[in-house]
Amino acid sequence: MVKELQTLECSSCLLDDLAASTDSIFPLNPPTGKAATLFLLKLSREDQLLDIESFRQDQLSEALQKYGDLEDQIEAATNKGTEYEYNNVVLVYAQNHEQLSIAYPNYSANVSHFVDKVGEYLQ
Repeated sequence: MVKELQTLECSSCLLDDLAASTDSIFPLNPPTGKAATLFLLKLSREDQLLDIESFRQDQLSEALQKYGDLEDQIEAATNKGTEYEYNNVVLVYAQNHEQLSIAYPNYSANVSHFVDKVGEYLQ
């Protein structure tokens, strides 16, 4: 994957754009439940907002249903040439909120670690 990224002409421009957005994504509804291990991350690039919905492990079916519904709504809006409230959604597992920020830095409020790591790979 690193080799593919290195061969793309747009890689450095994309990384520059991502670096410019560092620290400008504002999380809504940060996870508070200690039992939550599933996190539905809903990103609005236009508004630079990250909405985080937390689920317990026993709520997997509900989390998958919400994830699928959001994906369908984004796809339907895209097919109509319109935009949905969120541009990107992902359902992830983490042991807690701290691990979530470490494991998915590109979705956290501070993406500088992610930008630095990708920059290292592209050199």
